Amino acid sequence: MQIQSISDIVTNSSSEVFIKISSDDKDLITRVYEWIDKCLGFTEKMDSDINFTCRMIEPGFMDNDMFEVLVRCPQYMYEQADFFREGVDAILRRDFKDDYTKLTIDRDPW
Repeated sequence: MQIQSISDIVTNSSSEVFIKISSDDKDLITRVYEWIDKCLGFTEKMDSDINFTCRMIEPGFMDNDMFEVLVRCPQYMYEQADFFREGVDAILRRDFKDDYTKLTIDRDPW
């Protein structure tokens, strides 16, 4: 059995978080989450094994201390993950330019 990472064992999933966007500003991270959900079609209700998905995390969950948006990439898209990371980052810079510096973008969280 091929295992992509330790999170495969924990979540029994064949998708990985490929970008994590964090901020201590709840309103900003909520707007980012809503933007990703609406414009890119990512939702928490979709199957992360076959679709890109997105989830908003509150501080205190799994020892995080900020508000976070986690975007998961299905395994069959791993080779294109860098392309999508660059696109998400570029669009965040464009659409959230006044608040971009308040965001922490982790391009390889796991």
